[in-house]
Amino acid sequence: MICSESMEDAGLQKNQIDEIILVGGSTRIPKVQQLVKDFFEGKEPNKGVNPAEAVDVLKVYPFHATVTTFQFGFASLVINLIWILNLHPRPNIRRSQFASILPVVMAHTLGNLLTNISLGKVSVSFTHTIKAMEPFFTVVLSSFILGEVPTFWMISSLLPIVGGVALASMTEVSFNWIGFNTAMASNLTNQLRNVMRKKTNG
Repeated sequence: MICSESMEDAGLQKNQIDEIILVGGSTRIPKVQQLVKDFFEGKEPNKGVNPAEAVDVLKVYPFHATVTTFQFGFASLVINLIWILNLHPRPNIRRSQFASILPVVMAHTLGNLLTNISLGKVSVSFTHTIKAMEPFFTVVLSSFILGEVPTFWMISSLLPIVGGVALASMTEVSFNWIGFNTAMASNLTNQLRNVMRKKTNG
């Protein structure tokens, strides 16, 4: 059993475990919960922890810029390995293209950083609820930058999203302005990135 192997690797005994916390996935299945309870000789597992909160690294390690840098660094490493191993052709980017690519890259980086700040300040689910507003920002920015006029039906389809986010904000237990504003700013920068990329590609 995985529990036995994990405890053996950690050098722990069952009586040294103070609390058993179930954090989603298969641990929500009653049969699995019973197996865990039996393994720990009747100790009742804690089922009241939000899985999203339990695994949110930014609550434990609140260094948003460091986490963002690590994310981009790791992604860059993986991409370079893909190119080195010829799993995907390396793009041929000319020096003249960097001027148009740089603003998109900066918007993408800032959007990711702002998302991480929000995730560290409010619940994961609330951050993602706010980020449901991204289509609204796409329509607004496309109108200002690309001159695209939204249709009546397009605007009508966005109203329930705006209303839902407003309602969620009023009832959210973990609400604070830093978390809310950084999530909204992330929406702005991420959709600005998309609109700029669309403008660059023509």
